Amino acid sequence: MRLPKLWILAAFALLLSHSNSYAQQQDAGILEALNRVIRPVETLEPEGSFSDLNFLDEVIASKNVIGLGEVTHGTAEVFRYKDRLIRYLVTKHSFKAIGFESDFIAVEHLDNYINHVADTIKVAGGFPLNDHTRVMLSWLRSYNMDKSAADRVHLYGLELRGFYSISARILAAAPDLSAADKQILQKFARTDYYALTKSDISKLKASFPSLRAEQRLNLVSPAVFSHYLDMLSDAIEHFGTTYAGVRDEAMARNANWMLEQTKNKKLIVWAHNGHVSKAPLFRIKKMGQYLAEAHDYYVVATDFSAGDVLVSVKDQGRNKLQAVHYPKPDSRKIYEYYFEQLRYENFFLNLNAREQMPALKTFFEQPLNMRMIGSTATPAYVKLAMAKHFDLIVFIKKSTAS
Repeated sequence: MRLPKLWILAAFALLLSHSNSYAQQQDAGILEALNRVIRPVETLEPEGSFSDLNFLDEVIASKNVIGLGEVTHGTAEVFRYKDRLIRYLVTKHSFKAIGFESDFIAVEHLDNYINHVADTIKVAGGFPLNDHTRVMLSWLRSYNMDKSAADRVHLYGLELRGFYSISARILAAAPDLSAADKQILQKFARTDYYALTKSDISKLKASFPSLRAEQRLNLVSPAVFSHYLDMLSDAIEHFGTTYAGVRDEAMARNANWMLEQTKNKKLIVWAHNGHVSKAPLFRIKKMGQYLAEAHDYYVVATDFSAGDVLVSVKDQGRNKLQAVHYPKPDSRKIYEYYFEQLRYENFFLNLNAREQMPALKTFFEQPLNMRMIGSTATPAYVKLAMAKHFDLIVFIKKSTAS
């Protein structure tokens, strides 16, 4: 009775051995193909020559919207490299408008700083203000110093985060509002989002005809004031909604408005990889998909293998920023498992090159897990077919917390 069991075990071991051997051969083919198409990133620092980016010149010249994605909101190397890409796009390709995954009013303060309207950076919620982005803002301020008004770079926020900032800004911009309109806006400017009622929303809706009729404005153009009202109207229409797709749709509308404000109709959008994606994630249509449908759109995503990331974690019931370590991926079902083994520590991967290599076409068009870390520690991965979502990957082997 024992002999058949031994034969079964031996057969299973042989089958497993063949399976492992085939997987190893398949991996070797993928790694060889990847090593043939990647390009080294010469430096992660924003300063210096853009010679390693020259290969992008032709494709960027044919695009008017560039998505700059980030794999996390808390990786120092990603912030520094996105600063480098901003400098490249501004100086070599004349991009003059940048939209950030941040509150519209908060970024207005930063735009005032880089355009010499304000002498200091005003800290405002929603913008990732850290040592690295301060360096970028200082560079943009220096760049704008000797430029004409038409040739200066401008910054925008892609969304509204609550009612406080926008309500306060409308009050400041329209000093002749009626007492009733001022009263309702003042309530929205000082009341917590979750403390507002349906009655408050109805009163604000009722004030819109008189708000839109306002003529005398203070330090704001009619076009910008009208956009304030459009954003506020959109926010109250979706007050209390739980559908996550509302946010990406609103960011796409704001990006389209930003394009209309620019002389050359070119825009950079700076957001998480999940927002700049050209295809749905979690069955939600993303900002990048809206932009890809309407414009000549190119997406640069960032990625990393292992290291520390600054994320929000729960501590005794409260959220606090903390460095969390993410280990090197160890599964064949993860894209970064392969990227980590390639010949360059930091590299560019042109996902469009897959069309010339059957092994890569299959690899990038089948769903695998990709790092996708937001403001919180989890989830760490999202299953997707990378080539459907992005055009170029900037891979950074080691992450350090920002």
